[in-house]
Amino acid sequence: MYSTSEDEDFVTSDYLTDTLLHLAPKSLKTIDLRLSAVNTGLDDIHRNNDKSFLEVSNSPNPFSVTTHIHFASEENTNYTLEVFDMTGNRVSTQKIGFYTTGNHYITFNRMGLTPGIYIYKLKSSTDKSGIGRFVIAD
Repeated sequence: MYSTSEDEDFVTSDYLTDTLLHLAPKSLKTIDLRLSAVNTGLDDIHRNNDKSFLEVSNSPNPFSVTTHIHFASEENTNYTLEVFDMTGNRVSTQKIGFYTTGNHYITFNRMGLTPGIYIYKLKSSTDKSGIGRFVIAD
């Protein structure tokens, strides 16, 4: 959804209800505004007071062949890793295995993925999940 309103002092543009811009038209001669939104297909996870949130990080980032995805398991459970491209298409799903309580990491191999930006979701069998981003470089 895209809407624009204008008054004497400002032009207000609301794009997808996420981006609100206030521009002073009298001070600008030309406005070139390009906005885009990417639907990753992933639900937002609110970190505050959310018991289903799993903290994840990866290094190195960017990487060429492999990266380590770090996470802290709060329970003994199985984990699955899903990887999405920037258009929201799932490009990989891997059953990672069973992990006990504590700090762990898994090694992710790009396995033929092309260079670019990807979103990953590490999910436990008890529905805890964490979302991160990595960049594959050539």
